[in-house]
Amino acid sequence: MRCRYWLALIFAYLVFAPVASANPVVTAISADESQEFRSFITESGQRLIDPNDNTYRGFYDAIVALAQKLVIKEDGSKPIKIVLFNNLRHNAMFVQLENGDRVLGLNIGLLRFMESDDEIAFAIGHELEHGISKIQDYIKRLDTSNRGIDQLQVLGLQRAVENEVDVQSVLRRVHASGFTLMGPFITLTELLRSTAIPSRTRIQ
Repeated sequence: MRCRYWLALIFAYLVFAPVASANPVVTAISADESQEFRSFITESGQRLIDPNDNTYRGFYDAIVALAQKLVIKEDGSKPIKIVLFNNLRHNAMFVQLENGDRVLGLNIGLLRFMESDDEIAFAIGHELEHGISKIQDYIKRLDTSNRGIDQLQVLGLQRAVENEVDVQSVLRRVHASGFTLMGPFITLTELLRSTAIPSRTRIQ
């Protein structure tokens, strides 16, 4: 009887534990992306960097590897696709398309601005947190409800979202994955001080 009990426990662990603890897979975009993805890129006005371009293949590989370390089970199970944009602005984004595709985009200008994997890890973690932000979800629900909300309230809530994802990125991703906390500190400090493309550069 006791033997059957332990066999049942082992079977349950083998069947259910991998599903419960699985993190999403991170991949670079491919040539056969959905039409919805292509439409999104066209409408955004961004210039996509081809992951098969030998000049940037290493960038894609490095970002995919970093992001894979930072994803958590709360991100869900659907793959997250990395795309790099040929844009010098210090910016990144996380978007979930209507067909369920999830895209994490980073401008090449942001990567050039950053000098360490710790800094890039914070930026990636920040965008991933946008995908599961409770405050951001609350704002979306307000937009679809009949409750009135003025622009000043929206701005205040958006600021709260940024604070939330910064903190969660540090605690749940950067620190938990073994990156140093200097990355977030340096990134936020330099971004606040910088109003133009800085001279500091990690990637040529």
